[in-house]
Amino acid sequence: MWKLVILLALAPFVGACICANLFGLKALTQPSKLSCDVDTLLNKILSVMDRTNISIHYVKRQTWPRVNQHTIELPQQYRNSKSSIHHARACLTLSYTLLYQEHQEAIDWRLKTIKTGYLLPLFTLLIVAFSFLIGKLPGIIMIASLTLSLGITSCLLWWSLRVERDAAHHMASRIEKLRVLPRLREEEALTETLKALPWASLIPGVFLKLTTKG
Repeated sequence: MWKLVILLALAPFVGACICANLFGLKALTQPSKLSCDVDTLLNKILSVMDRTNISIHYVKRQTWPRVNQHTIELPQQYRNSKSSIHHARACLTLSYTLLYQEHQEAIDWRLKTIKTGYLLPLFTLLIVAFSFLIGKLPGIIMIASLTLSLGITSCLLWWSLRVERDAAHHMASRIEKLRVLPRLREEEALTETLKALPWASLIPGVFLKLTTKG
């Protein structure tokens, strides 16, 4: 029975890893360099869109995105970065901010599933480790618990994928229309990375951090 639970729980996680590898991870493991930093680009986009009422705040540490309709909150390391990954993640956060008033419930749901991707596997691992130390649970149950947490998280990320895909494509089309970057290859690198982010995020965040450069 427990072996069946493990196999069923692993199926969505393995499927998520395959799709992430096919459609997302390449752009994130081979980032490009843009000619401007994240702060410059975001301010340029906000200025062109006449949305200077939205403020940008940089924080020392940020594990998962936080969004509201008036503020963009980003890690401090993004501010002067020219990495296409940091640009794409900042633009995705901006897209969430622009769409938040009309789609608050969907965006909040997506962000909660991303947060779950960090917390649930780690929380389960702590419980399993503690159980192992005191010898209260058989090994097969511990493995089943870990795989079940990955399976549940992967299913949640699958179900909410469309929210992030819509936000990413919305911002990609804005960038293409606004022509805020000086070179076409930079624009293509940014939009390609932006569209790859939702697929890569099918991998629970705690594992995604280990496979990407940013």
